[in-house]
Amino acid sequence: MTVSDPTPLDTGPYAGGTAHEHLRAATHAAHARLNRLPRLAALARGELGLEEYGRLLADYHRLYAGLDPCLSGCDGYVPRLPWLAADLDHLKHPLAPPLTFACPADAAARIGLRYVIEGSSLGGAVIAARVRETLDLDATRGARFFHGHGDETGPRWRAFLTLAEHACAQADQRERATRAAVELFEHFETVLAGTIPR
Repeated sequence: MTVSDPTPLDTGPYAGGTAHEHLRAATHAAHARLNRLPRLAALARGELGLEEYGRLLADYHRLYAGLDPCLSGCDGYVPRLPWLAADLDHLKHPLAPPLTFACPADAAARIGLRYVIEGSSLGGAVIAARVRETLDLDATRGARFFHGHGDETGPRWRAFLTLAEHACAQADQRERATRAAVELFEHFETVLAGTIPR
């Protein structure tokens, strides 16, 4: 995960803005690229088959094998690996080799990582509905990961944003958070493109 010479946001239109504004602006392009990946786009349209859905979950499992240990001590973070393991077990889909992740020691950078992960839960409800309609899977049968926090997703997202404002109150903290978030989006894009050997 690398991002070359990011432009500090405090010199741009979000100077003086909230941590959320900085993170959203900095990650917009990377987030859009991720959503355009063929199998993620197919998932959102309800056009992904069961076998490819299992492969996608296995790739998510590879990602979170490195991310969950990194973030497990963070305030309010809920590990995703158990959800993914339950889904893959239901599907009888094999696990792929886990990927390592260089965990930043910096608290602001970890906020950036969590921004990507916690934010993805917001779209999870839409994906969960698509998976239920097209693959007949739900929170207890193969779609626990996308179901996420269910009805608690909105309140948990707002609580995270409050935490982010406190943890990234300074300009340099916001910059470290946004850089980490962009790099994590790029890492997700690389892995979820499905081109990394298993």
